[in-house]
Amino acid sequence: RANLPGPQVAVLAVIVAKKTIEEFCQLGAEFCRHAETQREKFLYKEKLRILFCIKFFKYLFNKETLIDWAFLSCSAFTLHNLVWGSFGLTQNMWMAVWFVLLWMRLLYSLRLLSGVGPQLLPISKAIQETGVFFLVVFCFLAAGVHAYYTIGPRTEPFPLYASTMQIFRLGILGDFDMYDFEGQDPVMTHADGSMTWEPQDPEPSDVYVAVHTIFYATSISITIILMNLLVGVLGSYYDVHKETARQAFLRERAGMLVNFEQRPWLKLWRRCTRSRNMEVLYVLIREEPDEVSLQSMRSVVKNELKGPSGMVKQIDSGMAKQIDSVMKEINFLKDEIRGISSFKKDLEELKDVPKMMQELKEALKEKKHAA
Repeated sequence: RANLPGPQVAVLAVIVAKKTIEEFCQLGAEFCRHAETQREKFLYKEKLRILFCIKFFKYLFNKETLIDWAFLSCSAFTLHNLVWGSFGLTQNMWMAVWFVLLWMRLLYSLRLLSGVGPQLLPISKAIQETGVFFLVVFCFLAAGVHAYYTIGPRTEPFPLYASTMQIFRLGILGDFDMYDFEGQDPVMTHADGSMTWEPQDPEPSDVYVAVHTIFYATSISITIILMNLLVGVLGSYYDVHKETARQAFLRERAGMLVNFEQRPWLKLWRRCTRSRNMEVLYVLIREEPDEVSLQSMRSVVKNELKGPSGMVKQIDSGMAKQIDSVMKEINFLKDEIRGISSFKKDLEELKDVPKMMQELKEALKEKKHAA
């Protein structure tokens, strides 16, 4: 392989050097920030040093920091090989790793685009959430590899790799060949009455029963149960993170703005132009859900339930008012009925008045006759 032209190598060197300077400046700024914070909060020097070391090393061994430094190391090694024109097997492997990291960084940088970020972040977070599930799958695979390695039907190119490859093909990919899994290879024999060769199945080996037991246990536990369960787990986590995709997208953009603010080039530009640092806080609150946040089935159901729930509340309040008015009318009618019943009693008492008047008249007549 020929060496790359000088301008291309120079551009790659400038990009790697720029990224390295930014990482060192970010590391120094983080060091100074933690030191200043601990100096303000604590007075005892020993306690200050211990807590400072814990917080700074927590940042130093953060996942993103380690990935950045691994990328820079691989970039520097690959750039050295490109400059000096050394292309051996080891150098090509480092270059292959570097290209993989470049594509992954390109994919990760797309999270800041409005058309890609809200769709990409739930996928990334769903994969991160399934770490415990992959640990379960790994334990099942390790159990199968250990059992297959103990029986040892396959030993090429070496026993551990042969066992891992057979269990991985069966458990994860669902690809298997029973004779290959048993460690037996078919032989070619002459067909009867012809010069053609035909494969002949080998006889069952001594480990036939044990290998078939491992096959059924691995295929049922991993290929059927765990792999189908993985689809459901990923779908569930994706649906959960899809609800907060817009908020996560805005946080990623805000974090990138903070990252840009901490880079030395902006500070150098401000010093050269003598411009002031502007501190602005923006708060965005969406009253209604947007179309992106409604792509999750869970959020769609919740949003659809908001309308009926509000209508139910309004109906409940209206029904309560109507019930109160009906109860008032019922109480009024009860009072009216009570008045009517008392008036009826008075009327019944008045029925006896004519009889009393007649008796009084007769009594007066009798007194007159007697007189």
